[in-house]
Amino acid sequence: MFRDEGLTTGGMSGLGDWRRYSQWIVDAVTPSVGIADPTAEVSEAPPLVAVLVAQDPGEWFEQTLESLRAQTYPNMAVLVLDLVSDPGLTARIAQVLPEARVHHVSEDIGYNSALNLISELVQGAAFYALLHDDVALEPDSLRSLVEEAFRSNAGIIGPKLVEWDEPRRLLQVGLGVDKSGAIAPLNERGELDQEQHDAIRDVFAIPGGCTVIRSDLFDALGGYDPDLSGPGSDVDLCWRAHVLGARVLVAPVTAVRHIDSHDDREPLVDRPARSAQARLRSTLVCYGLWHRIRVVPQALLFAVVETLYCLVTGRIGQARAVFGAWTWNLRRHGTIRERRKVLASHRTVSDHEVRDLQARGSARFSAFVRTQTNRREQSVRTVSRSSRDLAGSLRDSGRQLTVTFAIALVCLVLMSSRDLITGGIPEIGEFARFGSSPGDLLSTWWSGWRRSGLGSSGAQPTGQLVLGVLGYLFFGATGLLRTVLIIGTVPLGALGAWRMAKPIGSRRASVASLAVYLAIPVPYNALASGSWSGLLTYAIAPWLILGLGRASGAAPFGPLGAEPDELAATLPRRSALQSLFGLALTLALVSSIVPFVLVITVGLAAALTLGSILCFRVVGLARMLVASLGSVGLALALHLPWALDIAKGPSPWESIAGVSSTVNTALTLGEILRFETGPWGAPPLGWAFLLAGALPVLIGRSWRLEWAVRAWMVAVGGWGVLWAAQNGHLPIHLPAPEVVLAPVAAALGLAAALGLASFETDLRAYRFG
Repeated sequence: MFRDEGLTTGGMSGLGDWRRYSQWIVDAVTPSVGIADPTAEVSEAPPLVAVLVAQDPGEWFEQTLESLRAQTYPNMAVLVLDLVSDPGLTARIAQVLPEARVHHVSEDIGYNSALNLISELVQGAAFYALLHDDVALEPDSLRSLVEEAFRSNAGIIGPKLVEWDEPRRLLQVGLGVDKSGAIAPLNERGELDQEQHDAIRDVFAIPGGCTVIRSDLFDALGGYDPDLSGPGSDVDLCWRAHVLGARVLVAPVTAVRHIDSHDDREPLVDRPARSAQARLRSTLVCYGLWHRIRVVPQALLFAVVETLYCLVTGRIGQARAVFGAWTWNLRRHGTIRERRKVLASHRTVSDHEVRDLQARGSARFSAFVRTQTNRREQSVRTVSRSSRDLAGSLRDSGRQLTVTFAIALVCLVLMSSRDLITGGIPEIGEFARFGSSPGDLLSTWWSGWRRSGLGSSGAQPTGQLVLGVLGYLFFGATGLLRTVLIIGTVPLGALGAWRMAKPIGSRRASVASLAVYLAIPVPYNALASGSWSGLLTYAIAPWLILGLGRASGAAPFGPLGAEPDELAATLPRRSALQSLFGLALTLALVSSIVPFVLVITVGLAAALTLGSILCFRVVGLARMLVASLGSVGLALALHLPWALDIAKGPSPWESIAGVSSTVNTALTLGEILRFETGPWGAPPLGWAFLLAGALPVLIGRSWRLEWAVRAWMVAVGGWGVLWAAQNGHLPIHLPAPEVVLAPVAAALGLAAALGLASFETDLRAYRFG
């Protein structure tokens, strides 16, 4: 059966020639029950070669070899492909399976390229069983799979894969695939096997581990794609088999234990990239022209959305993998075109028929939704386990406060906004209407013509583009979009205040931050005066402080400076690129409407730097400065050419600040300290915010005191700059007071949260009482 030994048994005459082994399947199956009969005449069994690819296998390898030795298939040979493993591998094989043939590959060419050597090493086999080195088969596994392949005329067939240590837990029972090549699992990983998936059925792909394939089909396909690896290569092989008209089946009548250790032996960071590359490559190779025109633009759109989402959420590695898949495949356009041409010459099934076998919708989006749902369900289960009865739940005052304030927030927003929602928001100040349609906004942005005054040529603000795209997402309802973008700023800012305090590790601290930030009258005065820029700044201010804190990596936002027993010490250290890109995209989005937010970011970084110097704690300072300045620079780059037009204009500062040269009535220092820029903020309640933020400076220790000092530097800096501008002591004018006071409000919210954390943690060190 192996070429260099001169053992040949004849080959298959074609993809449909099964007649020479028809008597074997009749004799080997008992007609009454349809199961293998070990006493049947099996001398005519089609030859099968079990090909085992070994690459430094672990202690489980002997069990894999023993399972092959125990196979009941009567006409089988074993070929082990050694991928540059330990020199002792041959001895391990000889001790358990001496009749196996071992072929040493001189270099690590990869799993797929190693399997493609079969055509050179084997002659006359009817089937190949492609095996990982970490599987354990049942004694009749290969026999059952070959029998079912005959019975159902399958070109590729596989078993159900179960966990190695707990065989009653399922790993995979075949794979579904959507139109973009993304895997859609047919079962839940770890699901209890209750024979619910034991029906023999057609599937789109068979996962790696144990795959039985007809040798003539393998040769016609040209084997695996040598440029791919991981599960994507199995999908690619089966997809091309479908194009050739072969049937792909899963036969759960037999189970194979699988450790799935191949991924563990490859770099973890490479897995998302390999999967994304394989998905796109299979799409480009396996589809004909018409379906490529239909599917590839959709895949590109999903890739752009996923990349942006990953960048915003700080998943730089995943974003690089998704975007890099396109550049990786573009560099290999020549080989893709050649493989597509070869496949087209053998095609017997149309893309339309192949699409009928694929999963509907987007498997990746469905997996994302399922993951988020599972996280929530896991959170609910964790809460349930931690509070077994109602009395225990009621004793948890932190949870009571959380629920109470969440309900209060919803009620506050709904009640205070009911007239604005039902009656509409009047056109005052910056609350202008967006236009009749999203198309008008986009055409205005694209035209490069400014309609103000007598009209002039020049780049339009990026905000026109953002509002136009959002308008289409709202199905053209620009009025509804306007209402959401105005009223939604308050709950978005409140959520930011909660998230800003969450790293502190105290639920009460998060509640304190939320309560103070909601109570400060900045957004309500902005609503009264029609300051949309003030509302947007209020919405983003706590997120900016959170982003800068994470960029620094200093406790509690990161592990730097944290005590070994503190929660912050266990946090992973975020890379500088993660922080930079996340901040940059957030700034680019908001600064398209309020350019002054870029100035605020630089001011926040400066105030936090000064606070770090005052408390003699500069850990993470350089990282924070790089992230802040880099994110501002990247946001400006995303606004080109509009940013250049502003810089070259007659009054760049006023274009950024959004104000005229007219000086408004000056606010007194007391009004500024109380945030009384409109009808809200009158004493004595207005002074309460200062008291709430003073506690951590008085009793705080460790990072609680350090971040309290930083927060107060932000507050003092904001108050001071606004007072100086209001009294004409600055050569420049500032935007609406609410824009400047929004970061101050966020800093006081953080200080209040730190005060409550200090009360819980640091007060006991003073030994009162």
